[in-house]
Parts: sequence; C-alpha cells; structure tokens
Amino acid sequence: MNAPLNFAGLSTSGLGVMAGLSTAVLWTATAVCFEASSRRLGSLSVNVLRLAVAAVLFSALSLLRTHHFLSVALSQEAWFYLGLSGLVGFVVGDVPLFQAS
Repeated sequence: MNAPLNFAGLSTSGLGVMAGLSTAVLWTATAVCFEASSRRLGSLSVNVLRLAVAAVLFSALSLLRTHHFLSVALSQEAWFYLGLSGLVGFVVGDVPLFQAS
C-alpha cells in the first residue's frame, strides 16, 4: 500500500514547480478534451454544457459551504459585476475561442 503524499518536506519553490506542472498538464488535458468534444457536438453545445456543469458544481460548493445555493452575502452591485464579467468572459471570449478550433 502506498503512503499518503507528504508535502511537508518540500520547499516553497518545490511546491510552486509542482503546482505549475500540474496546471500545465490539466490545461493541456482540458484543451484536448474540449477540442474532441467540440468536433463531435459542436462548439456552442460544448460551451453551453460546460457552463451548465460549472453552475451546478458552483451551486453545490456554495450549498456545502454556506447552506445556500447562491451567496447571500453579495450585494446587488456585486452580482451585477459578477454577471457582467461572466457575460464578457464566457460569451464574448469563449464562444469565438471554441468556434476557432
């Protein structure tokens, strides 16, 4: 049986290198998976499905942490800017990105 990972002996730079490499591997895997699914389902379908799954996971995490599906601590102005940021990032940025592949 393998022993659990122990990061206590790693230096800060060692953890940073490990985090950076892990991020690069996961970003690459994500790009390959999204490219393959975009070819099969279409870029718009994959983008909408990705956003729906992210919304469900975000709501589940919020429910676990705060016992509410959405954060009730945010002001109306904060929700407006969060929505505007999502609209610009996901719709204006991701739709052309997915269609380009």
